[in-house]
Amino acid sequence: MRVPYSWLTEYCDPGLAPEDLAELIALRTTEVERISHVGPPSAEGFVVGRVVSVEAHPNADRLSVCEVDAGDGTRTIVCGAPNVAAGQLVPVALPGATMLDGRKLGQAKLRGVTSDGMILSETEIEVGEDADGIVVLDDQPMPAASSASRPGAAGSAKGLAPGTPLGDVLPVAEPVLELEVNSNRVDCLGVYGVAREVHAFSGAPLDSEPWED
Repeated sequence: MRVPYSWLTEYCDPGLAPEDLAELIALRTTEVERISHVGPPSAEGFVVGRVVSVEAHPNADRLSVCEVDAGDGTRTIVCGAPNVAAGQLVPVALPGATMLDGRKLGQAKLRGVTSDGMILSETEIEVGEDADGIVVLDDQPMPAASSASRPGAAGSAKGLAPGTPLGDVLPVAEPVLELEVNSNRVDCLGVYGVAREVHAFSGAPLDSEPWED
């Protein structure tokens, strides 16, 4: 049973770090096998950007040279995605961001053009399996802030300002508690059931049942 930390704490938030909350769940409720993460290991350096312009790369047929507003002025980013277009809201990794494989992103010269960041695909932030195109945030249902895999928690990215932390829109560096639920605790096979347990042993307020919304 995988329980996204932010989704759990939307229902019941005892004000504990993921590690401390996992320890109490293991002591009071059911075994916690591990804490994994969705997306890059840190949300630092990941922001919402707006593509201002797109031009063909002068030295590569399959690359585009994009001017992107990432909240601190425009920057040049070379992109190989076929679906990039001016006006889009997109997820951007800035130089210094730590990618999924642990490497720190830096400026890179691609066929003679310096790229000052990266426009990201689904696979590069673990929100899907499409590695060919970039994620386009405009008018698409997006999870609530850092609520990985939460059904019914969608909002819209429309109107977000460039430079908005990407973690406000997508589950970047989201802790996920992986529980081993015993057969006699089927009530913990849902996030709200685990939230009830957290409420019982912590006394933190419990939100109303989601099926009553």
